[in-house]
Amino acid sequence: MISIIFVEPESAENIGSIARCMKNFGAEQLILVNPCSLQGAQKTAMHAADILEKAVITKTFADALTLVDTSIATTSETAGLLRNALTPVDVKNVAGNTGIVLGRESNGLTNEEIEMCDFVVSIPTSEEYPVLNAASAGCIILYELFKSERREPKPEKELVGKERILEEFQEISDLIEKREHRKRIWRIVLKRVLSKAFLTDRETTVLLGFFRRIRTVLETTLSQKR
Repeated sequence: MISIIFVEPESAENIGSIARCMKNFGAEQLILVNPCSLQGAQKTAMHAADILEKAVITKTFADALTLVDTSIATTSETAGLLRNALTPVDVKNVAGNTGIVLGRESNGLTNEEIEMCDFVVSIPTSEEYPVLNAASAGCIILYELFKSERREPKPEKELVGKERILEEFQEISDLIEKREHRKRIWRIVLKRVLSKAFLTDRETTVLLGFFRRIRTVLETTLSQKR
């Protein structure tokens, strides 16, 4: 499922515009973080009133991130990033319940908010004026996702397999590390790797067997030391 997370939107018209784009391209969940008044959003939403009515409003960005499995921050500034930015075409390779994060109309997302996300996406634009309107950026990404889903639907079985791998990895992490922030970093990195991978049934089975074997050996070793 694709969700749009709009962080502190400053214009009801833009909220309505992104709702309309979501309706056009089959995205259903709109998450608004500390938004402005929604009065007037209906004018630009047109026939996407149902998306506005079902919109989830959160007080903080951290709360919004708990509603999705994977988050992708949008930004036009990539120079200072510590990781490579995806293009809209690349986003189709990210699996699971994914949230596309749009920033404020005036100044976008903060560096801290971008760092909180699993991935970053940047839309190639003219160097003369590279900054896109938030709703326009969201619409471009939703179009690319819609186009790719029509051609290459992701098998549900693959997504379930990746979740099982993450669960096994989490159990191993709990056995060898007490610090929660370290375990969180490990999980984020593995989730990013898995999101980019197209695993066959055989590959999923091998990875699950490998992680289960590690967990069994660790549990046996730790129990003998007690």
